[in-house]
Amino acid sequence: MRSLAKDFDYAYAIIRIDYFQKSIENKVNVKKVIWKYQETISEVARLNELNSSKGCYYFYQMVKVEKWDITTPGTTENADEKDIANNWSDCTDLHP
Repeated sequence: MRSLAKDFDYAYAIIRIDYFQKSIENKVNVKKVIWKYQETISEVARLNELNSSKGCYYFYQMVKVEKWDITTPGTTENADEKDIANNWSDCTDLHP
């Protein structure tokens, strides 16, 4: 089934390229997602100034974020905080 635009919000993902990494899985990382455009621009500039000498480059990309209905507890359609924490802990060894 095709998702409608109303099923999504739009945000900005700040993406980091680590030139020193060999594999693409470790070279490209989403640093964070920010909702406000001006805040995103400022954060990308700050990160590039701070980390450019470390072999990193930051840029942003507009992304669609699926809306998350947190008003219905116990549904299996959306992850709860425990699920998110468990999934994150599974990934931390890949992206320190």
